[in-house]
Amino acid sequence: MPCSMIYVVSDGAWRGGPSNFVPGGRDLPHVSGEGRHVSLVVDDDPDLRANFRELLEEMGQDVEEAANGQEAFNFLVFNPTTKVDLILLDLQMPVMDGWQFLTLVKSYIRLSKIPVVVASSFASTLPPTQKSQLAACLETPSELTHLPAVVRRLCGS
Repeated sequence: MPCSMIYVVSDGAWRGGPSNFVPGGRDLPHVSGEGRHVSLVVDDDPDLRANFRELLEEMGQDVEEAANGQEAFNFLVFNPTTKVDLILLDLQMPVMDGWQFLTLVKSYIRLSKIPVVVASSFASTLPPTQKSQLAACLETPSELTHLPAVVRRLCGS
């Protein structure tokens, strides 16, 4: 059973450019709409992405999807005018897993300011050093009912 992780994000100053992205993932198409606010759902399980998309859209969020951390990172780098308010991220994915993605995101000034919320079936087993990088941590499936409150707290929606 796949584990899911949620990253809730806000904006900061961006440094670097397309030459700084990690190669290996497919590029996501450019999303039109300068200054758009979106939630980015990153999970290799299309059913979980669809469930998270539905929940976020019911809360009034615009949603983009990526199948792994590399696609998500490419989206963030190649769409710098899009304000990502939330990233829902699976921990275990092909190409780039959730922790690799988090490490890369934390190395960029704009992206390093992103608060992260993990929703995982093993959230309660995460060590304090990993939990300290997160804005919140939800055990799935038992604590997913708390997700709307977490989104409202962190995104104001």
